[in-house]
Amino acid sequence: LTDVTGVQTCALPICDTTDEFIKALGGRDNIIETSSCITRLRMNLKDSSLANEEMLKSLGASGVIRPDKNSLQVVLGTKAESIAGDIKSVIGI
Repeated sequence: LTDVTGVQTCALPICDTTDEFIKALGGRDNIIETSSCITRLRMNLKDSSLANEEMLKSLGASGVIRPDKNSLQVVLGTKAESIAGDIKSVIGI
């Protein structure tokens, strides 16, 4: 994967996993902001209904919480922080 400037951001297989998370969250254009809180990936999305819960679970999520139309929390365990960082690097937020 490359970031918004075209620079390679990660090596396989991490890259593939990050790309799959981005797809599962509705794509780059759907992601406004991401952060993590211990075990949760916290997402601010344009439309949380575009997130694919089954795909997120296949990527290791034990649960998905949708507090409102634009928010999504993905329960991932201790890898939440590194996934949030990878997503930020790839999409430039």
